[in-house]
Formats: sequence, structure tokens, C-alpha cells
Amino acid sequence: MAKTFPLFPRLPAELKLKIWEVNCRKPGIHIFDVCFPISKISSRCRSKQAFTGSDGTVTDKATYQTYRDQIFFDTLDITSEISDEIYTTRFRTDPSMYRITTALSAACIDSAKVIKTFLDKGNIIYLPRKRERVLYDSTSDVLCLRFGSCTAAQDLAHDFPANNSHVIYQNNISRVLEGMWSREMAESLCAACRVALDVSELWCLSKPDPIVIEELAMLCSCIHHDLETVYLVDYCIGRCQQCCKGKLMPKELQTRKCNLARDLDPEDREMDIVYGAGVIYREICDFERLGWESGHPVFVLAQTMGKIIREQQGENGPFQSVRLLACEDEAADEGERIVDTTCRKDQI
Repeated sequence: MAKTFPLFPRLPAELKLKIWEVNCRKPGIHIFDVCFPISKISSRCRSKQAFTGSDGTVTDKATYQTYRDQIFFDTLDITSEISDEIYTTRFRTDPSMYRITTALSAACIDSAKVIKTFLDKGNIIYLPRKRERVLYDSTSDVLCLRFGSCTAAQDLAHDFPANNSHVIYQNNISRVLEGMWSREMAESLCAACRVALDVSELWCLSKPDPIVIEELAMLCSCIHHDLETVYLVDYCIGRCQQCCKGKLMPKELQTRKCNLARDLDPEDREMDIVYGAGVIYREICDFERLGWESGHPVFVLAQTMGKIIREQQGENGPFQSVRLLACEDEAADEGERIVDTTCRKDQI
């Protein structure tokens, strides 16, 4: 800090406090990969990848043996190039705000005190690979889960004959439900109040898929305990070159709350804003400009998720609604942007 602002130590305590608070924008987003072992659906083993060093060997064999058959959290992967993915959202850097708060906590005593006040009611995310615990403010911040993009799987379901050229696009929700969760991941999800999911990772084709809907309903039943809000993030808005949503800007979709949005959340209120390092997630409410109607797959998924969570929590539960977010890069220069996305041409 002294290298860029030598007079900072001489500032009044109140001003230094404000500077620390401004640098820790809230509510923040914290993004983690959900790591799966090898399965019949996909040979890609994210759990082993988490423990594999640059030389291709497992770096911590003892810990890997403990978690190799479990599903657990890891830091956001920003390096992989996966050839079998149908479409994906890729991050050039990790925009998670916990990285900022961790750096600020280590800067000086004053900044550490500021960060501590934000974490009085924290949720703990355990990262086995690093043997680290990440603490974030569960009352306002958002836990974003990355399941990985869909995989083109042939002849893996519905007993298609071997010579059938039909390709089945799998998501990873079924793997979450079928696999064994690590104890730490289960505790973290049960304590989460605000959860975000990437729309592209919940993929279903041109009409609602009953299997996907059933799987999401089961996932909601597993994590409903303290849920207040579920965010669905559409990274195509404002950046995708394949679909019409790439020409829309998030701010344009905040001004009119259409009937579809009111069906999910009838309350008149200010749209949510969630901050990341170099990105801003804006809640949008004009679904019709996205080409949605009442039968749109993502809208049906959102309706179902909201219904299931309310049923599980009962009348006095804390759940508010399912909401849609768009991600906006703060950098104007395309080369400095954090998020890239590509969707299939027939995505809607």
C-alpha cells in the first residue's frame, strides 16, 4: 500500500476506515468449483485435477485418498481447456470477493478489524486441496456453485442403440445427487442463505426436460434449510457472440418488471446488485426481452425451484424468490475482461 500511497498512514482513522470499507464491496460473490470423481457420465475427474500439480502428479496423496470418492469444493478453475464441453463460461481470473477480503485482512490491523466485522455471521467453505477454510458473510454475500458445463454423452441413457447418432447433453446435477458429499461441503450448503447457479450448467433443450426439473427439485430439497434467495446467472447477456442476448445490456433489463418476473417475485423493490473483483452482477427483471415466455425452460426451472423450497421451508420460512442475474465486466477494454462465454447456436 505504501508504494502507491505513501501518505496513507497519516490519514485520520475515520478516513482509513472508509477506504477499507469501500475496497470490500458488499454484497460480494464467492465462486467455487464443485469437484466430482470419475463417473459413467463423464471420464473427466475434477477431484483428481484439483490435487494434480503442473508435472501431472498428485501433490497431496493422503488428502486425495480421503476425498477422491467424494464431492467437495475447490477454488475456481481458470486454466482448463476442455474439448468435450458443449458450451461454457470461462473466467480469466477469479472474481471472488473472498480473495480481496483475505488480502485486506493481511494488510494491517485496521483493515483486519474491518473485515472481521463483516464476518460475524459467516459460513465456512473448506478447500481440501489447499487445506484452507474460507469464511464469508452468509447474511448478505452469495455463494456461487460451479458444476461444470454439459458433456456430450452418447449411448449413456434411455438405452439408445450403439449405432444411434443421437447425442444426449448431460448436466452435472445428477452427479451431485448420486455422489457422496464431503462432510464440509454438506455443512456449507446447509448454512448457505444466498446461492447462485450458472444457467448454462442447468441446460435443457428447447422445451422443459422433466428429468432436469426433477433433479433440480431434489437438489433444492437438499439445500433448502436457510435459503433466502437463489440466483440464476446468465453470462450470455451483453457478451455472447452466438445468441441475441449478447446485444443486450444488463442495465437495459432492469427498468421494467415484466409479468414473468412478477410471477417469480411479486414484490416491488430495487434490483439486487452483487459485486465481484472486476465484475458486477445485476439482477434483471425484463425477461420478455430475452425471448422468454411462460414455457421457457429456464423460467419453468425457476418456478419449480421456488415452489419446492417454499414447500420444504413452510409458511414461515426465510425464502424470498428465485432471481436472474447478468454479469457485467467493469473493464471497457475487451482484452481486460474477466468473463468469456460461448453458447450453442440452438440455445434459447
